Amino acid sequence: MSADGVTDRRDRILRAASRHFASNHYDKVSTVAIANEAGVNRGWLYHEFGSKRDLYLAVMNRTVRTPTLPSLSGLVASDDLGAAADKVVARWLDEVDSHRESYLALHRVHTGSHSDPVIRGILREMHEGTIDSVLATAMSDPAAAPPAARAVVACFGEFAYQALWEWLESGRLDRSRVQTVLSHALVSLIELVPEVVG
Repeated sequence: MSADGVTDRRDRILRAASRHFASNHYDKVSTVAIANEAGVNRGWLYHEFGSKRDLYLAVMNRTVRTPTLPSLSGLVASDDLGAAADKVVARWLDEVDSHRESYLALHRVHTGSHSDPVIRGILREMHEGTIDSVLATAMSDPAAAPPAARAVVACFGEFAYQALWEWLESGRLDRSRVQTVLSHALVSLIELVPEVVG
């Protein structure tokens, strides 16, 4: 099989796995169902990924590589912080929408549906990167931020995850309302961080 064929097969498996992990708890996901949806036999699935756990990690890694928040560099210096924050959130929601299944799968892990320490480590790495990105709007060295500042930004992350779930899963908020809520929250966060850092 050509390299393109292998890449296409792997991508089909990952897309199918993302949908299944987003719709079901880890223990309920069937590798047979994933293989059938991807149009491969289960032997190929294990050949490509080794195990169900490795496939799950591949789905999570794919999600982590998706930008979790566009760069906030220069946001504070903008003439209209609200409008600038709104643009950042809009770009982020575009990314989320284009990787909907992966984000739903990520939300299941984030809310405790799986206790694998490796997966938890992937999530922690992603969260810390997002915290650094936000803190960089208020200070030159985010690593030097006091624990309280990191905690405040982490609270925003929890809020954002819930807002995404209300849009993508429950449907109680549409995208426009989520954008409004998160834009205002981001402005408040940016204004609050210097107080906590100081």
